[in-house]
Amino acid sequence: MMMIFALLSAPVFAESVSEAQALFDSRTNDAAGIAVATQAANMYASLAAKASSTAEKAQLKLKEAEAFYFLGNRVDGKKNILATFEKGYEAAKFAADNLTGSDKAEALYWYAANQGRWGETKGVLASLSRWRGEMKPALIEGMGIDETVQDYGLLRTRGKAYLKVPGESKDQGYNWIKKAYESTLVDVTVDGETFQTSTQVNNTLFFLFAITKRGYDVEETGFCRIFDNSELLFDGGEEAYKAISPSYWTDFEKELNDLFDAKGDFEDVVDYYDENC
Repeated sequence: MMMIFALLSAPVFAESVSEAQALFDSRTNDAAGIAVATQAANMYASLAAKASSTAEKAQLKLKEAEAFYFLGNRVDGKKNILATFEKGYEAAKFAADNLTGSDKAEALYWYAANQGRWGETKGVLASLSRWRGEMKPALIEGMGIDETVQDYGLLRTRGKAYLKVPGESKDQGYNWIKKAYESTLVDVTVDGETFQTSTQVNNTLFFLFAITKRGYDVEETGFCRIFDNSELLFDGGEEAYKAISPSYWTDFEKELNDLFDAKGDFEDVVDYYDENC
């Protein structure tokens, strides 16, 4: 009877995982889309709790960490934001402790990404101990395994942290972000104009931030061109972005809206553009 139950329940479990992924893939930046992403995140957490093996649970925790990172960037209220990112990095920690190879590197990325946004929300100085004892070691370990996961996400995350955290090498931080950006460039055509952009919007935005933070020359770095091309691509909408990476459109839309609305770190970027371009 136990064997029969296992055989019957396995397809149901698989279908639930597929359902969670389908929900997350259908996320958008409006209230309804965020509710769908919340449902997906909670479903991943529930499925992980029911997983039949540690390996299976770790893979689900990896998905859960990504979903909570998405939500943490969209929920309101400092306490709610912190709690959401905490769920993300706790899920990623389990995944990182129980996966190997590129999967482990990806888990370390989501761990660091959630930790980083938690730290930015809490305050850089208030979260220095976590940076030194948790986030930085995770980034170093992940980069030693596979620095290419999530479009060089470990490099851009470590690079931005170095630019913001006291005592770290600003030049090294800039170089990591520059590498992430340049390693992911592709050609795209919008309204008859062909230009290059990164497949990952945050590589582009972090590079703009890094140029601004270092005060580098806009002509030598291509700052104005990169900013203008991002606006051109954004104006082209989802159809234009499909040529690059259709699965990232929702994130692209949110991040570029934040740039053009001069939110957070992007206030300085927009000011730098207005002053120099």
